[in-house]
Amino acid sequence: MNNKQLDILVYLTGILVAFSVLLPITSLPVLGEVSYHQVAEREANIVIAFCLVNPILLLLGKSRLVILPLTGVWVTLLFPVIKQLLKSDEGFFSQATGQANRITQEFAADLFMNVTEFSWGGYVFLAALAGFTITCALRAFR
Repeated sequence: MNNKQLDILVYLTGILVAFSVLLPITSLPVLGEVSYHQVAEREANIVIAFCLVNPILLLLGKSRLVILPLTGVWVTLLFPVIKQLLKSDEGFFSQATGQANRITQEFAADLFMNVTEFSWGGYVFLAALAGFTITCALRAFR
């Protein structure tokens, strides 16, 4: 596989990841189909932005730098999990006021980490993410 073919695969997998954050990832009893964008809108927009940076880097001839947006995508997706692991003990008042904001972040972390709960859109998202990871790594280190 030559560099042009890898570039095309990076474009396609990046577009697929950016599109798949809008697909239904799981089905909830009360809400119905829920996408990653509905659960964590800010994080989904950051993932989309990182996916769209890679084609610009490739057009500028900076193929070694495509690993940076890939890293940004993974850090963004795993940020709620990392935040949970590094959470320090908080007082009662801080816990009570911050609980509403954390519910969606914890749900996003649980949703991303529990593959068995995904619907068809979640599997498309994971496949696109795996393809994006592989193609970006191959292109960066080639």
